Amino acid sequence: MNYIKENIKEFSICNVTLWHNLGYTGRGIKVGNTEKAYVDSPLFGGKVHDIYGDYQYSKSENHHGNQTAHIIHQVAPDADIYCLNMGVNKNKTNIYDTIPLIKNFGISVISSSHYSSMTTTNRQVTDELLQLLDKLVLVCSAGNDSYNGVNGYAEFKEWLSIGAVGFNDLTDEIFYKTYSSRGKELDFTCFSGLFIPHFGKYYGTNWQLEGTSFSAPMLAGMCALVQQFFLENAGRVLGRYEMENFIKDHLIDLGAEGWDEYYGHGLFILPDPREINISKYIIPQDSDNDTEEYPEPIPTDSLTFKEIGTIMSKDDFNKYTNFMMIYENAKKDGNEVAMNYSRNEAQKLLDKYNIEGNYFDGDDSEPEPEIPVEPDPEEPREEVKELIIDISHHQNPANINYDMLAKQIKLAIIRTQYGSLTRDKYYEIHHAEFRKRGVPTACYAWVRGTSIRDMEVEATDFYNRTKDLNPTFWFLDVEEESMSDMRLGIKAYVRKLRSLGVKKVGVYIAHHLYKKFNLDFTDFDTIWIPHYGANNGKVSSSPQFSCDIHQFTSVGRLDGYNGNLDLNRLMGTKPLSYFIEAQDAPVPHPNPQPIPDEETELVDIRIKLHDKDITVKGVFEDGINYIPIRFLENMGYKIDWNKGIVEVDYMKGEK
Repeated sequence: MNYIKENIKEFSICNVTLWHNLGYTGRGIKVGNTEKAYVDSPLFGGKVHDIYGDYQYSKSENHHGNQTAHIIHQVAPDADIYCLNMGVNKNKTNIYDTIPLIKNFGISVISSSHYSSMTTTNRQVTDELLQLLDKLVLVCSAGNDSYNGVNGYAEFKEWLSIGAVGFNDLTDEIFYKTYSSRGKELDFTCFSGLFIPHFGKYYGTNWQLEGTSFSAPMLAGMCALVQQFFLENAGRVLGRYEMENFIKDHLIDLGAEGWDEYYGHGLFILPDPREINISKYIIPQDSDNDTEEYPEPIPTDSLTFKEIGTIMSKDDFNKYTNFMMIYENAKKDGNEVAMNYSRNEAQKLLDKYNIEGNYFDGDDSEPEPEIPVEPDPEEPREEVKELIIDISHHQNPANINYDMLAKQIKLAIIRTQYGSLTRDKYYEIHHAEFRKRGVPTACYAWVRGTSIRDMEVEATDFYNRTKDLNPTFWFLDVEEESMSDMRLGIKAYVRKLRSLGVKKVGVYIAHHLYKKFNLDFTDFDTIWIPHYGANNGKVSSSPQFSCDIHQFTSVGRLDGYNGNLDLNRLMGTKPLSYFIEAQDAPVPHPNPQPIPDEETELVDIRIKLHDKDITVKGVFEDGINYIPIRFLENMGYKIDWNKGIVEVDYMKGEK
């Protein structure tokens, strides 16, 4: 993938690069953009289309539609982008011409970055799109009016309203862009300040774009990647409210805890697609016959929600469920248009199968039925005598009965952080509550360091945030290729923890990355590997590599928590006592970083800089270098380490 180098940091934080590397590039997905664009630009590679075939586009680099299309194209390079006019462009104001085209072309994401005060037209557009919300996601920019509030489509709840954040390379912090409109209608934030290529006079160079106009298409592009995943793995794309639920499950919560008017619910971070629980968000389609007739009417008041699901085909039942979701969300928002539409569409499905009555009849306060995801009660789970769970802030303490859960487990491994930027909201509470009930606790940190220095910073943050809790074990969660030489980076991370006084250090290594990363496992006191097999809540597989702890499912169910849990079992020869015995409080080494002296052996360090080869003498010990090459690394140079010879390539790859 050819990335604009200035965008790599933002793409890496949001895991866009990870999804691209795994083959998710928007292939097969149609994205609508509510602006014209220069469809013949060679930089678009034929992926931007004039849906009408009758209007003139601008070749100007300053044309807003060209700029937003470039952002979508970078995030989802294989998605097809269609230029739409929905009451925005003067030459095509009839939205009734547009709606059939959206449906016929199979567009599943619409991005709008057009400021408009035409609230009547915006409402009209939104109402017409309601019929498509079961398979269409609407994304719009919040606006650049700061405290004056959102505007245009963002005023309507059917659209996901996106504010703007930026990344500070000096402080490694994500911050609120002060121009970004804020208010009660704001849903999420995404990065602005991204770069696009010049395609005119300054071809070959890049330029930066600021505004929520460009954070919205980035998030829309990320939604296109998600749509490809579900289309290929579940047979259909997500609808508006399904996508919102998916995004809410995968956020960095910025600002005040929970929703706030500056960041909305937070910054969308794509999860590892290999770890997505599809059944949580969608009911996969099958080949059931949709035309089967049921001659005898069946009253709904005699059926449970699940029983209705056994009568309908999965495809129709999935639609029925979506209409229920639209109805419940619309009811919360007081949107009678959406309520009436979803009620009527659900009725059509009930009529198709001669099911009398309607779920929506009677008391509107009736809670939304749920389809629980749980193990088959007729097939008991294999007994694991020494059960271990690992949790993070995704398991909210408010939803946990610690008294019940604690009786079933021998150890809880609790996440402290996701990289350095995201500190888990509840890790201290989890440690305290389990320990009150006699359950030992260990800790883990998801590793995201992009350089040797960055790895050391993450290790230091991990230590400082967790040291007072005195966990029984410290684990590195290695599931992401955040730098080119992960072996060296992880070695530096462990070395830093050891220097700070941490005695027991383990590694959680993704099964598919075990060989690729080639970690030095002699650095660790234990190895922990996930391998799910059928991933049905029971032990159904074993890792291909030797380990001490096996994470055997991500959809485990235990009394005391009404949701999925990661469940683990012991393997190998180490007893449970090895993992639960308390450590002495960490004591930092008085001199954690060796300092070169006259007796230190100097080695040749080869530097390739500006096409010149330079050889200098320096210190290289245990994979760590102690000369000012660190300075070059921090400036963005690519460092390659190889048996005492260090190659420095000018401005190549990630920092």
